[in-house]
Amino acid sequence: MPGGRDVHPLEHAIRILRPGLLSVVVAVCFVLVFAVPVHIAPCGTQTSHYALVRSLADGTASIDRYESITCDKALFGGHYYSVKAPGLAVASLPAYLLLDHTGLRPEDMRWAIWLLSLTTLVPAALLLVYLVGRTAESIAPGWGRFTAIALGAGTLILPFGSLWFAHVPAAALAFAAFVVVRRTDERLSSARALAAGLLAGSTVLFEYPLALVAAALLLYVGICHGLRAGLRFVAGSALPAACLLAYNQWAFGSFRHFSYQYALPLRTTSSGEVVGENDVGFFGITWPSADALAEILFTPRGLVTLSPICVLGAAGIVLLYRRARRQAVLLGGLVATFLVYNAGYTLNTAGPFGGDTPGPRFLIAILPFLLVPLGLAARAAPGVSAALLVASVSAMALVTATSPLLGGGEEERWMRELRSGTFVKTFASGGESSGWLTILPFAVPLAILLAIGLRDALQAARARPAYAAFGAATAAIAWLLVLEASKLVYRDDNRPAALIAYVLAAVVATAALVAAREARLHSPPP
Repeated sequence: MPGGRDVHPLEHAIRILRPGLLSVVVAVCFVLVFAVPVHIAPCGTQTSHYALVRSLADGTASIDRYESITCDKALFGGHYYSVKAPGLAVASLPAYLLLDHTGLRPEDMRWAIWLLSLTTLVPAALLLVYLVGRTAESIAPGWGRFTAIALGAGTLILPFGSLWFAHVPAAALAFAAFVVVRRTDERLSSARALAAGLLAGSTVLFEYPLALVAAALLLYVGICHGLRAGLRFVAGSALPAACLLAYNQWAFGSFRHFSYQYALPLRTTSSGEVVGENDVGFFGITWPSADALAEILFTPRGLVTLSPICVLGAAGIVLLYRRARRQAVLLGGLVATFLVYNAGYTLNTAGPFGGDTPGPRFLIAILPFLLVPLGLAARAAPGVSAALLVASVSAMALVTATSPLLGGGEEERWMRELRSGTFVKTFASGGESSGWLTILPFAVPLAILLAIGLRDALQAARARPAYAAFGAATAAIAWLLVLEASKLVYRDDNRPAALIAYVLAAVVATAALVAAREARLHSPPP
């Protein structure tokens, strides 16, 4: 090769194929981390979906035959119903019927639910990670894979990619609708507007609150692409809306009756009226509470505490505002709207976390919108991004591999089970056994994902390694301070000490931002 050493053809081919090979490795690893865990099936959400899918197979929406397996149910007209939207059960029905008619359906609900999740939940999680990575690459070239890994392995997408809840499929549909309409520099065709409306409307079949996302996307389409595009979007969403209303009519005898109503336990109001748990306020939602907002962000299972990479996602939205204001306003508006909505979900006995979960599960819908511009912030502060990726993936790995379904105040159980080697079952488990060997099919691909994400971040840090190292150290210290402060406030009730820890975290984080700014100023041009 003129001007340098000759490159062997095989070495040249490897250089060309390496990015593609890494993407294939990432995809395979994500398949494993979502498909391997086999979680317990307590009486809540997963069994409620399972009771509904079995009832639908019997030709009825009432779960009277199976109501004993779940506590997440409603009582109406003398019959029991699942409180969940019907989308996940309907999507799982073909697989359930196939398993049932072939005699392959396990009697153990845990394994039956796992098999159903392989056909519904895992594909949705993979689609979501792919769409976010591809979109992130168009926003910040070179950071798409890092963003996909941060979302899929460093947020609640990881545990809920293997827990049979409807949040991840709903989030995948919502983000897919955004992908269809997000570009404002080209005409939105009739087919794309209809498709976006169909996708956005279908989210409500899985999770009722995602009507907020559909409404925001409709407003975005109307502003960016005009009234006609907005009307086509509405037309596309009409079909899933009609399906949901038809389900309500079939199940409850009224278009206006939703499964959230008359959720157990029932109680009697001062006027003598019998109402369900979600029947007060707007489906159980009232005015937002500052305390509830602080809880979902900063408790030991809060969003910022366990997924600090989300903070960089928020910074990415701010940076995106400089180049794509409408997109940034949409992303930031969705995040703010869901934070307010979740902070208002306080009347239900499950609280703002929605029961025993590893974090604020009602915020899962906005995680892809929050993290898609992550690359803009990570590019500006690669050392910080590397440290926060390690923190987020480690926390979510611990949660997913041990006991994701636990309540507030039980977070120490994660570390106890790690020390004792007590992990979730996997397909490598025999009987009820679980241990270090059986968790390897989950832990190894997750470690590979983390290594690839770190590789992408550290490559960007080579220009100014000292600044990157300082940013990584300060980010790690800030996160550890936040982690400790969360325990001081919500576990030990030591608010003065917690306030000091939060102030120190803010000071250290500011130092990381200053270092990132200095690194940009002194970095050579690309």
